[in-house]
Amino acid sequence: MLRKIVFTISIFLILPFVLTGCVKLDSNEMVQINTPKNDNLSIKGKWDIESYEVIDKSTYSKDSINSLKGKNIIIDDDKIKVGDKEYVSVSYKLKVVKSDYEISYGSKFTASELGMGTKDIEVITASDKNNIIFDFFKNGDSSGYIYYQGVLFKVKKVDKAREEEFNASVDNQIESKASSTTKGMDKGLYLTLKTPRVKLDDGSYSDEKYRTLWVSYVDGKVRPVDEVSGILFPRMSGMWVLDKKHTEKDGYTQEYFTASQFKRESKDEYKIENGVSIYSNINYISNDYILTEKYKGNDFQNKFPDYVVLPVDNLLSDRGIVISDIYPKNINSIYENDFSKKLKSLSQDEIREVMPTINYGNFTVKRDDGKWDLYGRISPIDPNGKSFDYPLNIKPNASLVNFDTLSIPWRALRGEVPLIKDAYMSPDGKLAVILIENEILVYNVIDGNKLETTPSERYEIKDDEKVIMSDWCESDYVEMWGNTFKEFKKEVNKEG
Repeated sequence: MLRKIVFTISIFLILPFVLTGCVKLDSNEMVQINTPKNDNLSIKGKWDIESYEVIDKSTYSKDSINSLKGKNIIIDDDKIKVGDKEYVSVSYKLKVVKSDYEISYGSKFTASELGMGTKDIEVITASDKNNIIFDFFKNGDSSGYIYYQGVLFKVKKVDKAREEEFNASVDNQIESKASSTTKGMDKGLYLTLKTPRVKLDDGSYSDEKYRTLWVSYVDGKVRPVDEVSGILFPRMSGMWVLDKKHTEKDGYTQEYFTASQFKRESKDEYKIENGVSIYSNINYISNDYILTEKYKGNDFQNKFPDYVVLPVDNLLSDRGIVISDIYPKNINSIYENDFSKKLKSLSQDEIREVMPTINYGNFTVKRDDGKWDLYGRISPIDPNGKSFDYPLNIKPNASLVNFDTLSIPWRALRGEVPLIKDAYMSPDGKLAVILIENEILVYNVIDGNKLETTPSERYEIKDDEKVIMSDWCESDYVEMWGNTFKEFKKEVNKEG
């Protein structure tokens, strides 16, 4: 039973949201449910709400709940209808959790408090693109619980999913999109910046510093840019925090990274390597991978001979992934060709100083002319020697980059803003975030192809800061991302 049943109704639910209450999963704990036409999708059907409880007041929207009165949800193989709203590219994942699984990141509400009386609980996550719509906690074939925008709903199955009920919803969705596009859809951007190391008076080097910005457009207006020290980034399982840690032993320094969901602590334990120092920087952050550069030796001079790509779910791995872990196996031939061309371009003296054998994990992502590109590296034999980077003829895929499109071409943007260094544009093409020397400019876009005469917002940055992450959200997700950003900022300020 729920601790308190606040309201009893005979309706059902669900608008999109970013779920922030999942735990880190190993690959054997989560499986993809194939779509479409999967008879094993046990939550297919029409569902009503029997009761609900507000679990996290910082994330739920009372207006959203009220708008669902008299409505229900229909779940089908690859689409979901929620009231008058429909999602047509839905995928599902099944995972099994224990009774101590925390449903909400903002409270200590666990699965045991659902009163289902089982050790193992099946949870089906429904997602639209890279955003989670809901988590469904099964309690038999015709009942369960759904966590949505900080609210836990108790639900009951009342009918089958009928195809004809989706048809009318498609028209409503198209009309809704047209209306929101005319007045300007809400949108937001997480932008993470890093400040590089500098040499200190004693000959040592400082650490890199990271901060995350929140750029948003809400209710037809560009809002002031907000910032927080540290790294907050979105994943399919919710909002995560990335930290750099340091350990000292026998005069050696070792740096490593930990990641955990917001308001949780990483339980991973770092194993110290004896007799060596290790330094690492972050080059790029995706939903599932951290792309780093690494030095391992005993004479650190702020040089990093190797690129290492680490999975977020296993950041303390002894070695990184290789290119074929996130691309088809035949990608190796392209990688080999690009490596060989670069190696042949080096002088004989340079070749003698580098590792001549190919390393399929020695790659990273860099920002170049308003887009993310893949680069490989030929590493030196001496950790403090010269390394050689080269572009890879491989486009970043969805495992690395979610959205990276400029609706106004780079050349045109450079014509409008001659001092431009970088640019990011929202998926609907109506907001542009332009980086120039020492400043971020936020522009509304006119007619889809021209910046407004003056920026709506200006925000000061350091001239040596570089972007290492960019992630957009739209519509209903903007409120969720904004609320989480505020909560994260409170936590950082409390600790600092």
